[in-house]
Amino acid sequence: MAVTGQSHGCHGTHKEKEKRSKKERETSYDDDLALYNERPMIPTRWVPFARPRGSISRAHYHARIVNYADDFVICCRGTAQEAMTVMQDMMTTLKLTVNETKTHVREVPVETFDFLGYTFGLHWTHRTRRKLLCGAPSKKRIARVCERISAITDRRRSGLDPEEVVGELNRVLRGWAGYFCLGPVSDTYRMINTHVRYRFRKWWGAKHKAHKFGPCWYWSPWLERTFGLLQLRWDPSRLPHARA
Repeated sequence: MAVTGQSHGCHGTHKEKEKRSKKERETSYDDDLALYNERPMIPTRWVPFARPRGSISRAHYHARIVNYADDFVICCRGTAQEAMTVMQDMMTTLKLTVNETKTHVREVPVETFDFLGYTFGLHWTHRTRRKLLCGAPSKKRIARVCERISAITDRRRSGLDPEEVVGELNRVLRGWAGYFCLGPVSDTYRMINTHVRYRFRKWWGAKHKAHKFGPCWYWSPWLERTFGLLQLRWDPSRLPHARA
């Protein structure tokens, strides 16, 4: 089971916050810090995720919390609804609101969920020739980078030099591939390379009033050698080396 969510800032207007005394702010800070420190800093083992004080039961849920900024995922075994209730109570204590539209309960691997641009679930990998439980670039992020490529190669920018357009494309492609380098990415890279070739042909045709193109224009290695246009391919050097 997995609970995904997103938290927002504190409630109240600026004047209401100013009315809080120094003692109240210090007490609130201490409570927030204590609640935050209940979560393990290194998510390498299953840890108890307890109900807040004052509840009827002190039952513990073996769960793992993974977060980045205000996005988080709670991974648990069969206690997702209870874990979400505890999370909402904790957010209320911290005076934070939970974005209900982005908070879901998913049963993995039957279902998938998105987190930090990746879709986690069962994905087919060509290397193992079977499905693995892992993350892959989400459809939303693939569509977003394709929109960015289309904007760079818009026909209204046909007055630019090829070096400038290729430079912009390479920066976008290099940065995108640097982040989305985990999981099965080969099919995604091929899809993006196809879109880059198509958009670059359209841009070149608008610039030089060309309507027909030879077979080499449909081959990424030729575009890379001729124009320096980056071709996405899996590179193990992009893999992160940091240890949690």
